[in-house]
Amino acid sequence: MENRSFNHMLGWMKKSVNPNINGITSEEGNPVSTKTQKPKTICFTDDVEFVNPDPEHSFEAVEQQVLRFASVLSMTGFVEQALSMSPNHLQGFRPESVPVYEALVREFVVFDRWFSSIPRPTQPNRLFVYSATSHGSTSHVKKQLAQGYPQKTIFDFVLENGLDFGIYFQNIPTTSDSE
Repeated sequence: MENRSFNHMLGWMKKSVNPNINGITSEEGNPVSTKTQKPKTICFTDDVEFVNPDPEHSFEAVEQQVLRFASVLSMTGFVEQALSMSPNHLQGFRPESVPVYEALVREFVVFDRWFSSIPRPTQPNRLFVYSATSHGSTSHVKKQLAQGYPQKTIFDFVLENGLDFGIYFQNIPTTSDSE
């Protein structure tokens, strides 16, 4: 679910799969602009089938989303920024469109209060999850990722305590080899 909101992927599961999750009731909508008297509202629908490109999550995009080009945190730029890319970013999947997620929601606990550690792209957030700091990183600098970061991670503590574990990755590992 990386780079997707909870409601985008699992929100509609509330109606037919698990009524206990904090999902969509079909009453939700967002104003496109908060600067006009009667702003156009985008309603959250369940008719997305495919999303391309990914929702923007660069440092600049997140800054626009939370600041909306202001100096005060207003949290008012999400809709405008998403619509600048694709209206699909403000829609969700029906449960039958994502059957694996539907089965997981039906059978397991769902964490529906999950927030980004820091308003930045993927790698700085992973660093924060692993070590409670991004070490100042605000973007995906492949060279720095390959070299590693100096802070200890939760995995270092696991190793120091003699516990076995594994880390699986597809491209560049997001942790360094401590051994």
